[in-house]
Amino acid sequence: MTVDELTAEGDAFVGQRVVVHGEVLEVLAEGMFTIQDDAETLLVTGADPALMPQLVPGTFVRVAGDVETFDPAAFESALGTTIDDASFGQFEGQPAIIAESVQVGPLTVSVVTNDVTSFEDQVIAVAGEVSEVVGPQAFVVRDPAGGDESEPLLIVTPYRAVPGESAVGALVEARGSIQTLDTSNPTALGDDFAFLSDPAYDAFDGQPVIVAEQVQVVAPGATASVRDVITSGDELVG
Repeated sequence: MTVDELTAEGDAFVGQRVVVHGEVLEVLAEGMFTIQDDAETLLVTGADPALMPQLVPGTFVRVAGDVETFDPAAFESALGTTIDDASFGQFEGQPAIIAESVQVGPLTVSVVTNDVTSFEDQVIAVAGEVSEVVGPQAFVVRDPAGGDESEPLLIVTPYRAVPGESAVGALVEARGSIQTLDTSNPTALGDDFAFLSDPAYDAFDGQPVIVAEQVQVVAPGATASVRDVITSGDELVG
């Protein structure tokens, strides 16, 4: 669920357990922060104090918890803390989440591919290992070796984002919206995606794709595998 969806129909979700994701906007107090999706802002309370140093503005988070209508006096009593009216007055009467868990950082590929319908048309952050480079504006990621099994996930960008000759094996983080690819009408994703009509992308037709706004290389791929070094060590020396 997005912040926009929750804030638009907050009363309908009061008393329910939800999972919401977005970017940290501001840390307001111990265990209390706001997240944002587009222009809407949501208050999160009850977060583990140990997580607070990680909740810097712009960090992607996934929050699970119960939705309540924010009443400063009731929240002070329930959380055993003092709430500053100047900081929290704007949220009075608005939906807020009492967090049961907060996941800091991008989602894994398997979380996305195992539950695509929950994320479709939403902006998310995902981290994975590049398993294939399809073109200068497109590559495939999976969970890193040793992680959970995941289906391949295609990431496309409106610019050249593939990280150099050592792209395969690179660990990347991508932020963008989940869409369904229609190779017969690729410009539905935007004019920069006409290249997706190439037959190289036919295998991804009808599959989820991340239309990335941002791609960050966390760690480059190795130019030679351990097996290559062991079996061809003399050739690689120097």
